[in-house]
Amino acid sequence: MELLIKASGAALIGCVCMVLVKKHAPEHALLLGICSAMVILAAAMPAVKSVMELWSGLYESAALSGAIIGPVAKCVGLGIVTRLSADLCRDSGSAAIATAVETVGCVCALLAAGPLMKMLLDTVGG
Repeated sequence: MELLIKASGAALIGCVCMVLVKKHAPEHALLLGICSAMVILAAAMPAVKSVMELWSGLYESAALSGAIIGPVAKCVGLGIVTRLSADLCRDSGSAAIATAVETVGCVCALLAAGPLMKMLLDTVGG
């Protein structure tokens, strides 16, 4: 909760700065947005490490195969990267590029989920 409050505060400050800079130098506003996102993500890295440790513990205690956890984790990561990239493209006024990034993200998620789908179909199919 504390992390979200800090991230929200940093995002608000970044957005206000972007609005002020955008009037005079739109290209600098985009760079400021990218830098703000990177700072917020860097601040979240300890929480990401905690999540990874939690997943590792669940993985070991449930005796799940890496073939199950791996694709799910990859899809989550792909979704986060896709969303951030597409939103940054939209902020710069490039909706078509954002849509292309989202399409590629969907294709990559389908590829990452492929082994899990194959395992599921093999299990169901007998």
